Amino acid sequence: MLSRPAGPSLAPGARRGGLRRLTWGLAAGLAAVYGIAWGDLILRARSAALKGQRHLDWTRNPAGLQASWDQRLAGEAESFERDLQSGRIAAVERGRRLLLARWERERVLGASQPRYARAWLESVVELLTPPESRWSALARRSLDELRQAGQDGLE
Repeated sequence: MLSRPAGPSLAPGARRGGLRRLTWGLAAGLAAVYGIAWGDLILRARSAALKGQRHLDWTRNPAGLQASWDQRLAGEAESFERDLQSGRIAAVERGRRLLLARWERERVLGASQPRYARAWLESVVELLTPPESRWSALARRSLDELRQAGQDGLE
């Protein structure tokens, strides 16, 4: 006489409960992945839109660009001087770093700010739009404004 082993019931209702849990688990996992991807796109759009706005502001106000980079260069020069005084770097290295910082400042001041603004704003509109966010709407408005001003960066 064979007896039935003790354990979970093999009734049809018991198997359905496990399948239901699995389905809900997969749905929750899929929703989490979708939410993370959505949040990532929104944050990337925000970052690109703000960079585009910064270049657009510098297009309108070149003196602000120069003041910003002058302030940055002064801060770096002060940092290099502190490093020299503390003995972390030699005078030759301080000179090299300062020369590189000045070169970077001149490169940025000579760059086409409308072109950078257009590139950042178009990346929001074309690449980071779905899902639609306030950042993509801001980028669209700024891009239209840039085109109407005739400074679309296509020189």
